[in-house]
Amino acid sequence: MGEPQCLVVVRVQLYQFVEETGQYQEFGEVGCAIMGTVGSQFSCQYKVGCYSDSGEYFCTAPITTNNESGANVALQGNGYVSFKDEAGKMWSMLFPTEDEALEFGANIAVAMYGVANQPDTNVIALDVTEGKKDRIVFNTDRVKTRYQSWVLSRGGAGVAIPKLGSQLESNQADEKPHVFVVPANHMSVTPDMKGYEGMVVGIAEEGRRFVVIPKGAKRGGGPNVHCVFLIHVVKKKDPDANDPKTNGTGGAG
Repeated sequence: MGEPQCLVVVRVQLYQFVEETGQYQEFGEVGCAIMGTVGSQFSCQYKVGCYSDSGEYFCTAPITTNNESGANVALQGNGYVSFKDEAGKMWSMLFPTEDEALEFGANIAVAMYGVANQPDTNVIALDVTEGKKDRIVFNTDRVKTRYQSWVLSRGGAGVAIPKLGSQLESNQADEKPHVFVVPANHMSVTPDMKGYEGMVVGIAEEGRRFVVIPKGAKRGGGPNVHCVFLIHVVKKKDPDANDPKTNGTGGAG
């Protein structure tokens, strides 16, 4: 393994959930970093940790290809991000803004991509907000979504870790969300689509998912680059047998 490289460093307000009392213990403002080391070829290892100004770590957690069995990172809303450390303790971080919290989540997705050996054609998914369990999205459902996307810079083989680049696109500030019918399969993705439409299957209404899409796995329109999407399913529309736009037979309109 090479020397540790920094993916991101931020300042956050740190809280630990104390299971015995059901309350949060406040640690004040601390540093938080995602660090990665490069192995052979494109393989990387990552950890996320929070530390004091003296450099003492309060908590660390490995980032793996399976979020649920790893750091269990979750977006809690209003600038809060939670994760589980190596000892199984739960921590919550408050970021200065919600946008900074979302970008931190995107960096976690990039780290998962690095741990997965930076695949050329495989998509990496990171579910960060559960949503309504009885409102899961399936193929041909009609949905309303908010999304953001960033460029992903791949790391050099045995040299550098992959990193999050500049933002590509966002409809967070748009008056209306993006509405479309979920493609039946990858062959149904059309050039006018953003490229993430087929990746919403399995997300629940009000749920959020980060998706790393290497350009070798990309479908639809947009720049021909490796990218990271944050997808928020605002609404899953119930089918209307009399309306071709909501029964899966109409266009994305």
